[in-house]
Amino acid sequence: MATRKHWDRYSLESFTEGTTDERGRVFISPLGQQNLASVRLLRLGVDTIRQLYTGTCQPDVFDHIKDKYDNGFKEIIELGDAQWLLGSGGASGYRYRLQNSALGLICFFGSRYAEPDKEGSHLKIEVSPHFIDRRSVDEIQDELDRLSFLLLESPRHSGVATHLALDLQGWEPPADFEKRFVCRSKRKVSFEGLDSVEFENVSEISAIYGNRESFLFGTASALQFAMYRKDTEAKKRDKYHFWSNVWERSSGGELSPETAFQPDQAVWRLELRFHQSVIQEIGLGTNQSLLSFKQVAPHLTGLWQKGLDSYRLDSTRTYIDPFWQLISEDVNVYQPATGILYKRAKKQPGFGNEKNLLLALGNMLSIYARNKFTTKQAYDCLKASGIWQDLVDYFYRKMNGVDQIYELIDKALNIRRLQGIAA
Repeated sequence: MATRKHWDRYSLESFTEGTTDERGRVFISPLGQQNLASVRLLRLGVDTIRQLYTGTCQPDVFDHIKDKYDNGFKEIIELGDAQWLLGSGGASGYRYRLQNSALGLICFFGSRYAEPDKEGSHLKIEVSPHFIDRRSVDEIQDELDRLSFLLLESPRHSGVATHLALDLQGWEPPADFEKRFVCRSKRKVSFEGLDSVEFENVSEISAIYGNRESFLFGTASALQFAMYRKDTEAKKRDKYHFWSNVWERSSGGELSPETAFQPDQAVWRLELRFHQSVIQEIGLGTNQSLLSFKQVAPHLTGLWQKGLDSYRLDSTRTYIDPFWQLISEDVNVYQPATGILYKRAKKQPGFGNEKNLLLALGNMLSIYARNKFTTKQAYDCLKASGIWQDLVDYFYRKMNGVDQIYELIDKALNIRRLQGIAA
């Protein structure tokens, strides 16, 4: 996207001195002047974390969970020093779901794409705002890692998704918001009159819900932007007491009444949802390891600023909107921006995409077996298939060499013939 010019910022003090003020609330440009002193930035923080782990399932734990699940619906199991409600993993790609709403954690356990005793992405822990509130980055990561060792053997961080949310008062979307809002979304649909919606259910579109109180842009599998009335949503979900306490603690209060939370006014939330693939690509593009929440935390302010450039409100084709400039420049998540230029780089083929690579290999070997290929024919066809170099890189990383590829192909073909897959 094209870079937009920023407005000069001033305060009463800077006017008296004849200088600008990088935190002033009076914005001036050739377009005119805007005073944003009434905007109260209540809280910018992490709303959701999804931490992924790779490893093999602890056999005793997996068998215990499987037996409990097979015995009936909504069983309760003991894990560590807590109780968890056991259910199906549903469409998540995991076999089981362990939920403890009192803690604010959900564990998705046992990948459907790998056997329990084979290494795979066998664990995803979803972390709610309730768990994040009042905990430090180290405390959050330590607790997630502790859980991972209870469920997996030799767990390793393999990715993290996070949602960043800014709650504010004293501003509402202007009437021409959609016209001036710049994003990469290819579809935009308006749904009027809907009382509630699960954003994830409409992740392929850009949409506006209800009386222009909820906006959604982008897909859940990439970088998604949502803007909605958080006070209304919190009341509908019976979470208003929790969030009002958070806003009162986070805003200025009596020490700074001009920034204090006011219960009788609307609270708008602006939310950037970073999928783990986006964070991994940013890690590749900046030579940073961003596989755990602790690794990502120092970069969250920079990611917030990058996200606000991808989804941006402009005044004109030349200038950014002063409000968008304010929320990009004046808030931090844990710490100020690092100064790194955050850019995304696509994963190299075969690296970080092992699941798709192995699925393709398995399907190709089944086709070769069904057509009665010899091992040498299958080996030669794989070399000419377009995935050979990815396979070589994968086996080299896993086995420190590629000498066993031929034997593995021969064994896989024989297994398929014996099991009747090749019939």
